[in-house]
Amino acid sequence: MSSPFSNVPSDSLPSTVPKLDPTGSNWAIFSIRFEEALSARDRWGHFDGTCAKPKESSPATQAELDAIAAWEKEERIARYMLSQKLPDSAVVRVRKLSTVAQKWTTISDEYTKKGLFARTEMRNSFLSSRSLPGADVRRFLVDLATKREELVSCGVDISNTDYRATIFNSIPNGLKRFASGVHASIVATNPTFEIEPEVLIRIISEEYDRSTIDNMGARNERSLGGRTQQRSEKKEDGDVALSTLPAPQQSYSPHRNIVCWNCQQTGHICA
Repeated sequence: MSSPFSNVPSDSLPSTVPKLDPTGSNWAIFSIRFEEALSARDRWGHFDGTCAKPKESSPATQAELDAIAAWEKEERIARYMLSQKLPDSAVVRVRKLSTVAQKWTTISDEYTKKGLFARTEMRNSFLSSRSLPGADVRRFLVDLATKREELVSCGVDISNTDYRATIFNSIPNGLKRFASGVHASIVATNPTFEIEPEVLIRIISEEYDRSTIDNMGARNERSLGGRTQQRSEKKEDGDVALSTLPAPQQSYSPHRNIVCWNCQQTGHICA
């Protein structure tokens, strides 16, 4: 089985290491992935300070000079690898610091604080999520689950208790009453049971689909009933219109009162 780093140059980082967001929102996952990637390349010592620059005697020996040259080369590579994943503003701020360890310490201190604030904001935003009126509730719940996974990747922990509460509070009242009833019936049977958020989402989604189909059927029936009534009204209007027309008059014959001289009958004259 190949390593995720097998096809990555030694001075590059794999795509699994995200670029640090300027707000610090992804600092938690960035710092973990970054450390793992650099440790796999035996360069993490340049970041945590354990791989310090070799000392040289006076006068320096050739071995010492060679060791210093090798360290400085690795230091330059480590500096380059760090700059690949930092936002431009951070690169500029740490540019004048002499060692990679100093740069990393400065970045870590700044973005740990930024990340804490950003994660608090993201957590509050998640807990206050609401499905908009008329929106697709199934789609909303799928997006909510995806958002939770994204928060976990940023170091924001959403417990199952908070996740369930967010689901209940984010859906329309009709579905909320249904889901609360299902949950209450389960708890009544087993007070210690806690329904998994994923199961709760599936139950709500199925009820939403059922109610959507029922509502569509009711609308179709109302629409069909309206068209039938319109046709009936048109027929009645036509019947009324026909009933108001004057009765057809009998055709006029100029010979109707003439008496035939031959047969003594009226209405015609024999030739």
